[in-house]
Amino acid sequence: MVFQAMRYFWNPTFSAVENGTSGENPMVSNKSALKDFLLSIASMSGDLSNITAPPFVLDQKSVVEIPAFWAENPAMFVSPANSEDPAERALLVLKGFLGGIKSQCYMGHTEEEGVKKPLNAFLGELFLGQWDDEQTGTTYLASEQVSHHPPITACRVWNAKHGVVAEGFNRQQVTFSWSSMSVHIQSTGFALKSLEKYNEYYLLPLPDFRVKGVLSGVPYPECGGEWYIPSTNGYMSKIDFSSGHGLLGGGKKHEFSAVLYREKDGPKHPMYTIAGCWNTEFTIQDERSGKTIETFSVARETSKLPKLKLPPLEEMDPWETRRAWHDTQEAIGKNDFNRVKAAKSHLEQGQRNMRKEEEMNGRTWQPLLFKNTSSHEVVAILMAKIPGGNFSKVMEGTKGAWVFDTEAYEKAERPFHPGLEPDNLKEGEERVYRNGSRASFQSESRNVTPRGSIDAGRASMDNGIAAFAASSPRSRKSIDHEASDRDSRRSIEHNVGVGRDGRPAEVNGAQTNGGRHPEHGTSGLTKEQPVPQYAQQRRKEEQLGSGMEGLSVKEQFAVEDMLREMYSSTGKRRSKGSKG
Repeated sequence: MVFQAMRYFWNPTFSAVENGTSGENPMVSNKSALKDFLLSIASMSGDLSNITAPPFVLDQKSVVEIPAFWAENPAMFVSPANSEDPAERALLVLKGFLGGIKSQCYMGHTEEEGVKKPLNAFLGELFLGQWDDEQTGTTYLASEQVSHHPPITACRVWNAKHGVVAEGFNRQQVTFSWSSMSVHIQSTGFALKSLEKYNEYYLLPLPDFRVKGVLSGVPYPECGGEWYIPSTNGYMSKIDFSSGHGLLGGGKKHEFSAVLYREKDGPKHPMYTIAGCWNTEFTIQDERSGKTIETFSVARETSKLPKLKLPPLEEMDPWETRRAWHDTQEAIGKNDFNRVKAAKSHLEQGQRNMRKEEEMNGRTWQPLLFKNTSSHEVVAILMAKIPGGNFSKVMEGTKGAWVFDTEAYEKAERPFHPGLEPDNLKEGEERVYRNGSRASFQSESRNVTPRGSIDAGRASMDNGIAAFAASSPRSRKSIDHEASDRDSRRSIEHNVGVGRDGRPAEVNGAQTNGGRHPEHGTSGLTKEQPVPQYAQQRRKEEQLGSGMEGLSVKEQFAVEDMLREMYSSTGKRRSKGSKG
């Protein structure tokens, strides 16, 4: 099914609109391709969060940027710390949560633009910034992708002046319903907000929501179900999104109701009620006095927010999201989908290569700013107050809890991963995409050697073996000869000793000069010394995931053989019409 769906995801035949010659919403102008995409995933079961989506449905933002919407209104974020009344503090936490739903669901887009799929964050991706406000001081943000399988984003937002911290992590699972033509996004994890002055904690929900109206080209989110905000000060909030359906489902779009009550009194005896629509405005009422406290306008509040400050692009670390995805984001903004797929697949392929190298060398990736723990006492206590709350199930679904490592944060400085870049660029290589275009950023710390233009017909492993065969056909005799050559090479390597990275061991007491053959421009080697050449090719064969850009035709043959062997043995290679 993956290869069947690829027909829709990376169709090389784009219309004039798809190539950026029209200002029309690309989702609207590509309704036919959008329908094909939906058909391709309709029969897929399980989590679709890591599926490769067509470029015209992609957002310019990555998943790691979503936590920024938790505190895009710093004044509202810190407001609970400024109240002496515990009930009012709980109300301000509830108000802040409801006031931020629109930005989180729409990721900063207008309703006319609709919802788009954020870029799948790569492992280790970072988003760091701050809001500076005269009234509230500085509010900091640190977000990191701590896991890729399953995809988990951890984050922390804090304001030291007011002693307010929100910390948590989220795993999103995505499924598609053909009957309702909607995408269901289910969140697993939690966000814990703390007020240092009062030693109070609030467990904020990560609501599930459905993306509806997908065939219209302007999809919109709709939250569903009942959600709770328990606290350590004896107050509980309950939010009911079930009334918000709109159209033929009854009620209004984005409608909700909420109650805040003492735990001992229960939700039928609320102190405060809130009702309205989370995308426009809602009204807060004191049930004890019957008076309306406030009518909160979402649009009015979001129009006067301070901007999140980020480092200049050229000063960002390669692992920071805006730097890492710069070319992809820029191409999405221009509707240049050929460059979108080239830049995006380049980075994703580099990550696959990195994981293979880690596995080969017995290493595992370690997050920079967060650490994993199997328990979280405060969250376990608060989650037990929620009807149906299951702390153990959350821990199981997210590989435990992810907590901010303050010591690591204080020690961290750019470059965060010296000598290692997200696309796994090697020493002496230029960042060139498969369509022959150069990346906007080249590594300044490397001695870059241009690799020349890349054959547009060459494809990565994800596009299957067929692309290799189509671009460089050969005879059965040639294949048999090369197979024999490989067997001889492996025998020689076994006898002289070749390291796991493919580099030859010392021969006759001297290093064999990095495994380069005289034909490749390295002096000092003769044809009587074949081992370095074989070791170098062995090393290239072990880098299957890189797409093998810049290799000779003979080297591509070797890659094709190994791809065929791998796919036939694992069963990943499917026929065009098969399902998976």
